[in-house]
Amino acid sequence: MSKYALAKELLESGYEKGKELSLDEADVAEVMVVQSIQELIRVKGAKYVKEFLKYEADSVSEKNVFEIQRR
Repeated sequence: MSKYALAKELLESGYEKGKELSLDEADVAEVMVVQSIQELIRVKGAKYVKEFLKYEADSVSEKNVFEIQRR
């Protein structure tokens, strides 16, 4: 299993648990991003996370082609 498949599996599990709390998928995805960022700061430090997030944000396209997905 790849790390991306693992993340997808965890996200889908979060969606199911979120339904029990009346949360939609966007709410669940947002809080998972926030928690992941906080954990990454703890593990790798703020400087690393700022650079990582800038790269990822710069890779988002309005044309539904995401550099993020190509890694």
